Amino acid sequence: MAESTLPEVGFRNHIMPASLRFSQPTPAFDPENPLSPLGDFQAGITVRVLEVDPNYPHLWRVAFDRRGAEPLLALIEIPIATTLSGRGWEDCEKLLAGFPLLDRLLRHPNPWSPESRIHPGSILSESILVEAGAEPPYGRFLCGQLRNNEVWSLIPLHVVFDISSAERPKYIVEFWSKGEAYRVRGFRGEPERNLLRRNLSQLAGFFDPSGNSMQRERGSNPYIRGLRDNVEYFHLPNDLRVALHFHHGEYLFLEIEQASAAARAKTIVRSPSELASYLQEQVAWHDENLRYIRNIPMINQGQTAYCVPATMARVLQFYGYDVHTHALAMLANTFEQQHLLDGGTTITDMQRAMRRITDGSPFRLRELKDSQASSIRHSIDSGLPIIWQIDGHLRLIIGISDDGSKIVYSDSWGPGHDFKVMDYILFTRYNRGMWVLEPR
Repeated sequence: MAESTLPEVGFRNHIMPASLRFSQPTPAFDPENPLSPLGDFQAGITVRVLEVDPNYPHLWRVAFDRRGAEPLLALIEIPIATTLSGRGWEDCEKLLAGFPLLDRLLRHPNPWSPESRIHPGSILSESILVEAGAEPPYGRFLCGQLRNNEVWSLIPLHVVFDISSAERPKYIVEFWSKGEAYRVRGFRGEPERNLLRRNLSQLAGFFDPSGNSMQRERGSNPYIRGLRDNVEYFHLPNDLRVALHFHHGEYLFLEIEQASAAARAKTIVRSPSELASYLQEQVAWHDENLRYIRNIPMINQGQTAYCVPATMARVLQFYGYDVHTHALAMLANTFEQQHLLDGGTTITDMQRAMRRITDGSPFRLRELKDSQASSIRHSIDSGLPIIWQIDGHLRLIIGISDDGSKIVYSDSWGPGHDFKVMDYILFTRYNRGMWVLEPR
């Protein structure tokens, strides 16, 4: 089966019906090998539509029920929605012209294909900066042409293609955050959010007048009491979901991801025993002498004073919780930065925020008052990253040498900062406090 292409007019339908009756012969493909054709479903045949194929988001998985036999499973191309015409189509095109990135994603044959992940320049920008760690799962592509990626006259702070999660890649468009307030003048919040909401609602309405393609979620995180996030979801053709995140005085950003992948991704809530077992499985040897905790997500705090929320988010994501730095910064009471060197979170705020996070979660916050190598080794062997405070900064201790002469630490500054080694004697000079979030 050749790579799918989109027609001049129309977008791949994102409204999945329970059943589909074919109006013309339609090619069917083997679910186990999409390159292998099975023949055609003839006009008049009705099939049940099961799901968007996880590996081929331009295909639907369908079932043809047969009397006296098991249903025939097959893949078909997702039909093209061409219901817009006349004025409606013109208005849709005008809106998309004001959001070039979304326009390219809607028109791309398969925006989440392996090729698009390796070479995202055709979608993201002709000018991209590569930010990737030495090994998976961390990797990001940064857009170098922000003015060419305006969103309805709003110039973003950052446009990022984040592939740190192989199962859930996403495009992130950040307009404002308290941590980078010094970079945006005249930002008010509500007007900008309302502009994005109005235009995204109109776009979703073009393809689904019922309004079912729009969802709004507000309130506390169901797993971490006190953590709040206001988010609105807009489902669009080509298996796209746009999430609008906004909290007045805190942040405004968009996330664009594959809708079917987002639906499959859920916060992993493990029992204390299951979590303890999972964490121990993450302990590995870097060489014959260094043992460390692998697979801790990387977050780049950039030029913000967000070391506390970024570090906390890394630990929580490692434990399986779907949280983002901006919401944790609000919980941590991180101050607004009016200048590059402003802001930050006090140690009192940090401890209060971490204790609030433990409320209603399967964690308890435990301070490590013993800084001996044996105490650090015990936490590492248990798979528990150590939240480590030094003067003016927070980082993670993720490993220790077998003889206790060196520690392995990580800063939330992106590539090159995920695995760093320090002499234990130097660590004792820098150390101002250590904590772990451990299963109750």
